Amino acid sequence: MLYTSRDDEKASSAAASTSPSRSLATTAWSGAVPNPEFTCCIDRAVGTSLGLNLDALDGTLLIISAVKAGPVRNYNETVEDEEYHMLPGDSIVSVNGERGNSQALLERLKLDAALELSIKRPKTFGIVIPRAYGPLGLQVEHAPHGSSLLVNMVNPGLIKDWNLSHRGTGIKKRDRVVAVNGSRGNPAELMAKMKQAVVASDRLELEISRY
Repeated sequence: MLYTSRDDEKASSAAASTSPSRSLATTAWSGAVPNPEFTCCIDRAVGTSLGLNLDALDGTLLIISAVKAGPVRNYNETVEDEEYHMLPGDSIVSVNGERGNSQALLERLKLDAALELSIKRPKTFGIVIPRAYGPLGLQVEHAPHGSSLLVNMVNPGLIKDWNLSHRGTGIKKRDRVVAVNGSRGNPAELMAKMKQAVVASDRLELEISRY
């Protein structure tokens, strides 16, 4: 199992094979298609923090890992329908028309007082490996203030075997591991839980988000 960890600044810085013995059990999608984007408009004084911890590792969007006191929390309190709140795990895909580059999004968030944000929620699915008896083959990294593990590569191992037997729903590059055996929110703990399952050849449950 390969793990890497990259430190960024706070703002952006924020397996079943053909063998019967390899039985990797289940997968479940939370929806047939990804959720559409919705728009949030926020006005704040220039230089005022939005109160967000952001994960920019993806390179194309920003993942919200925490919502703290500030304009975004205030915005949420004024919106009656919780479906349109900005929540941890949501992604910011556009800021004032800018999209496709995480650093450009961060720059707009830093400089612009009036913000029109396009928000998108991830598609999620889970897999269960009844017995993690060998290397997973996942190469991951995390932002220091993040809440998930970014998949950089799927090398030979149990996960790649699982992918081969679940065409179209396998774990791939840029997916996010958001929970391991029920634990979530702390990337270091997520990595430790995966390693623990492999060392003990225990059951391994992964929850994956795809943006």
